[in-house]
Amino acid sequence: MNEFTSLPSPFAAETDADLGARAARMIWDDQPGVDDLIDPRTPEFAKAVVTGLADALVSSPGALKRMMRGAAAAAEDLNVEPFQGLTEVIQNADDLRASEVRFAFRDTAAGRKLLIVHNGQTVACQHVLGMALCRL
Repeated sequence: MNEFTSLPSPFAAETDADLGARAARMIWDDQPGVDDLIDPRTPEFAKAVVTGLADALVSSPGALKRMMRGAAAAAEDLNVEPFQGLTEVIQNADDLRASEVRFAFRDTAAGRKLLIVHNGQTVACQHVLGMALCRL
């Protein structure tokens, strides 16, 4: 046994949810190393990142919240086509160099879910700040 085996690591017991909350703080604060975050791609991590960013937005100063609400309202005015959301998904996939996008429905106990996948670059936690805006 070496001398470091008995030293508790502050991160050893962190769950994916804990890591996601910490990643959200790094992203919100634009801390050094944010571009090097490793996204374990688990639902717990993803939910914690989006929730953490949404909480940061909600607790942000009034002027920032007003600006974000104004931007969201302006964006809603731009989305007048019925399938604009799907068009955005395809454009985002294209931005990530995808050559294929697939759509499917999954029936669950909670209802029908739309699943979307593409073969482009991976979307990581650093890219999801915009997803939290809908919770403002």
